[in-house]
Amino acid sequence: MKTAGIDIASAGKAALALATDERPRRAFIWQPEHHRDSEAVRLKEFHDWLEAKLIIYRPQVVAVEQLAVFLNKKVIRALSHFEGVALLTGKQCGAIVVNPTIGSSRNIALGLPANTNKETAWKAMRELYPAFPFGRLDQGGMDKADAMVHALSATTHLERGKGMRKQ
Repeated sequence: MKTAGIDIASAGKAALALATDERPRRAFIWQPEHHRDSEAVRLKEFHDWLEAKLIIYRPQVVAVEQLAVFLNKKVIRALSHFEGVALLTGKQCGAIVVNPTIGSSRNIALGLPANTNKETAWKAMRELYPAFPFGRLDQGGMDKADAMVHALSATTHLERGKGMRKQ
C-alpha cells in the first residue's frame, strides 16, 4: 500500500514523505519561492506543489500531522491554514486522509514515547533506515523524518480509526 506523510514545519516549510508497504521511498521539502509573498499566494503555491506530488505518486492513505504547537496566535493560525490545505488536497486527490499527532505516529513507527523530541526521532529514523537520504539536521532532515514517521504509521492509524476526520 502506498502512503504519504505530511509535516507542516514552523519555518515556512513543509515535508512530504512517501512509503510503499511501510518502507521509505521518497521525501521532499517544500518552501515558498518568495518568503515575502502573501499568505494566500504561499497557500496556493503549496497546494499546487502538493497536488502535483500526490497525483504523480498516488498514495492511498495520506497522514497530515495534527498541529500541536505552543507559539503565538498568528503563527498557529498560519500553520493551521497550511494543515487545512494539506487535508483538503489529500482528499481531492482521492486518498483516505488521517490527521494523527506526531507523538502517536512516533510511537507506532519507532516505538518511542509520545513526548520524544524531533531531534531524537530524526536520529532514530537515520539508525533504522541508514540508506535513506533524510538530509542534514539543519536542512529539513528532521521535517523529512517526521513526514516519513507519518507515512510509515498511516495504515496503523487507519486500522485503529484514530486521527480520522469525517470523510
